[in-house]
Amino acid sequence: MKLWKVNVMRKDIKDKNVSTEEDIVQKLGGKEIELQELFEEYFQDELDHKNFKASNIHIIATTGKRKTEEFNLGEENISQNSKKERLTGFTFRSTPESIVEYLLEQKGLKDDFSKPHKLCANLNKLERKGREGSFYDAYKYILDQHFKVKLARDNKLDLNDKIFYPLFALQSTPGGGKSYFLDEFASLKKEDLNSFKQKNLNDPTEIVDCIIKELCNSVSTCISYNGSSVYVASRDGDGGVKGLVMRIIWSYFFDGTKLPWAFFCNQFEEKFGSLDILTATQSIIHHSGKSVLLCVDEIMKIDNENHSNIISLLNNLYTPYHSLATKDKKFRFIITTLDAICLWDTQTALGRQINWIPLRRLEFSESIELFKEVIKKLESDSRVSVLCKCISGCNGHPRTLEKFYELLSNTTALTTYGWAALIEELTKKIVNWFVNYITFPVVKLALLGEYVRLDTMVKVTACKELSVKDLITSGVYINSVTNQDDVNEVIPTLTLVSLYYFCMKTVEGDDAKTVARILKNLFHVEDHFDLKSNDGKAFEKFHMNLELLYRALHHRNKDDHEDRTEMGLHEIYGLCLPNQSKEVKIRIQRKNIVTLHMSIEFPSKDGKINDSRGIEINDHLDKYMFVPTKSNNSGFEMVMFEEKANGGGYIALNIECKFSWPEMVWRDIGKLDDEILNNKNIIIVGRKELEKIYSPSLVSRPQFYGDIQKKIEN
Repeated sequence: MKLWKVNVMRKDIKDKNVSTEEDIVQKLGGKEIELQELFEEYFQDELDHKNFKASNIHIIATTGKRKTEEFNLGEENISQNSKKERLTGFTFRSTPESIVEYLLEQKGLKDDFSKPHKLCANLNKLERKGREGSFYDAYKYILDQHFKVKLARDNKLDLNDKIFYPLFALQSTPGGGKSYFLDEFASLKKEDLNSFKQKNLNDPTEIVDCIIKELCNSVSTCISYNGSSVYVASRDGDGGVKGLVMRIIWSYFFDGTKLPWAFFCNQFEEKFGSLDILTATQSIIHHSGKSVLLCVDEIMKIDNENHSNIISLLNNLYTPYHSLATKDKKFRFIITTLDAICLWDTQTALGRQINWIPLRRLEFSESIELFKEVIKKLESDSRVSVLCKCISGCNGHPRTLEKFYELLSNTTALTTYGWAALIEELTKKIVNWFVNYITFPVVKLALLGEYVRLDTMVKVTACKELSVKDLITSGVYINSVTNQDDVNEVIPTLTLVSLYYFCMKTVEGDDAKTVARILKNLFHVEDHFDLKSNDGKAFEKFHMNLELLYRALHHRNKDDHEDRTEMGLHEIYGLCLPNQSKEVKIRIQRKNIVTLHMSIEFPSKDGKINDSRGIEINDHLDKYMFVPTKSNNSGFEMVMFEEKANGGGYIALNIECKFSWPEMVWRDIGKLDDEILNNKNIIIVGRKELEKIYSPSLVSRPQFYGDIQKKIEN
């Protein structure tokens, strides 16, 4: 663009029929204004009040010939003069055609516009595992939304109701696989769509085919408020429409390696002042001739105190979602969030339905599959067993699994390190994720294995409280929304690595040290499982420590007024006691282990209890857990005496620990006599009743123990 100074009035310009640069010089006596000169030098006469003939600045702009074909989106026709204007910035008057024309003249464009930006680097090239269910649910939600809109149109209903436009969203803790899922979903692979069709044989074929056709004829655009296009609060408009539109334009049109986000912002930031989301979307539709699928990652990065940024972002995305719902070329979007309850509160308050796409943790078998090439390099089964246990300790959390995969690139670690060394090295790699938050209250809440509200406050340190949802968004708990109930309540879950760190580093009070010691014992017992060289005692020790752990977790600390010292046996074991007229409550307390004399039957005929050294135990039996060591003991097994809460004496709990290992049996299976079985103060706790107290959530490691349990059952 060139500027000219002319000493004529505006009406004279029209009369002169000016259309070329020569006309400006010859007909108007124009003088070109050079950019390197001071602007005021060309208007010195006016400044000195010597020239009053022309008091306005006239800009005459010329544009190049159109290079793109027009695509009819149904917008109003624009004037020819407007089409010829040279764009210096996008405004509310900009059209999809003019925007595309301008952008295609810029440097840094993609070679292939059909390929979306990658949100996840996946440096280790790990395969996709365990996401088929998530894909199915996402496609199903799109199908249901399409069906509702079609039904409304067929019945001539008002399509303004928000029921027709649900929000598609997925949530997980940091490292839970959100970005990777969006990358895979945005690729719109034919095998995924065909699989969806095969699983939806009960739905109308024509509607399923219509959705698949629409998705196949869509172009994906992936944007993020983190990573390569990180949100910068100080950048003008980055949390509003401007930042959203800029990311969409950059992601679709430009190659991030040719024109990185920061350079794009520096070059084009001033041009996006008035461009709206609908026009930006129509620009992509105009250029591609396809529908648009927008994947928005990390929206919580723009969150503020009253969540107005999140609300504004989603309001803007709803504009093209709603406006193009009945067009041939549609717009759909999927978002990810760390904070499910924030999204739930803000969107349901606005009357919007949220369709949560489940993003579960990987199953043990799926996690193992990620390491199949690594495992092939190992020569011994015992080495494979050690790695499998470490893999299970990652608890299906994708980023932790990825870090462990990186660790195994070290040949020494792969072939030599024991379980403890591997976990210690893995802890060093990821300790910064949780180092400030793995304290006893946080660990205790996870070990209890009970549902809690996401807004439950946890006293992380003496002077700091965080909600459960904050601990999820910070990556301490690794929960994700896998069903509708998880939006408000979850069972807080840790990885084994977090528990290991707690055991090694804890310096807190008595309860914390007790729990840490018990967890260490559990880890030690696992060595017997790995070596498969046990006679059943390992299982006994395992369950023994879990009983101790349960009581330590429920024991009342003098400073903790919310814990209970009294609990019903039904609460602990799920026991229904037919011989009891009412619920039996006991006083919970921490216990010490006493191994009994290996040559004395338990219980003995004289009623005495002797430890392994032959010393009689006769004081406060409720302080101990008694473990027989006589290999053919046919009476009680692991026994605890508990004080009844109402002061009515004691009750004995006989814990059934007679487990068998392939080709080995620990203790002959004896049968208690009727006198014992009919004694209302003797409770037999069998395997079925143990399922409650020995739930996987208690140790936050369901994958490994689930595998062991199957071996026990077999």
